[in-house]
Amino acid sequence: MSDIWTDFADRVSGPGGSPRDHAIHNLRQRMDVQLRHNPSFHTLCINGEMREMAVLAFAKKFNVKKLCALPGEHITHGGLVCWKDNHWIVTQVDADDTAYESGLMQQCNYKLRWYDAQGRLIEKWAIVEDGTKYLEGLYRFEMMELGAARIAVTVAKDDDTKALRRGDRFIIADPDAGEKLSYRITKPNTLFNIFEDKGIYRYIMTETVVEGEDNTLDSIARDNPALYPKDSVHYDDNNPEGAWL
Repeated sequence: MSDIWTDFADRVSGPGGSPRDHAIHNLRQRMDVQLRHNPSFHTLCINGEMREMAVLAFAKKFNVKKLCALPGEHITHGGLVCWKDNHWIVTQVDADDTAYESGLMQQCNYKLRWYDAQGRLIEKWAIVEDGTKYLEGLYRFEMMELGAARIAVTVAKDDDTKALRRGDRFIIADPDAGEKLSYRITKPNTLFNIFEDKGIYRYIMTETVVEGEDNTLDSIARDNPALYPKDSVHYDDNNPEGAWL
């Protein structure tokens, strides 16, 4: 928190140059004070670092919030946020940082789990949404197609999520739900929201039709020993590369 002498020094030694430079300098000073006294000013944990910034309502969407950082501070696109005992992903960052940086974060509703090529269990907070709106023409005549259910899964870009590929399978469901559904990545979108090598990936996943030897939940579980106890007849010591949970 700046003191009176620091404020005085800032005003006396304000930046030279054009009237625009002075206006920007004064705006940053006002924003630094106004944000700190705003009721929406909070402490958040972003990528493991404690940060202070304003968290504002956005377009009446309770699961999306606008972030306003203090002047001179940075908001990481694709950053993982912990706030109000919930997990969020920074999904957009405004390129205009003249006075301060701002962005949007969306609330996560699922922890995606899978085994990587080295057999490590990877866990990532994700945003799971209905993926039907990403279809084109399949529901033109209001016809239902078996196994055509789609979901859109959004995750932050990092070394682990960069390894995901088309065809990778996951079991995704509410942990309390009795029925577990299998989904396969059918449309990886790794470009739509990446700027300066930072951002998010969106994977459109299609429900795997539970017909045939290769599309049953048991076949997926056999790829994942963790889904069965060691004394199960289904347990398999061979955990192949690219086994999904």
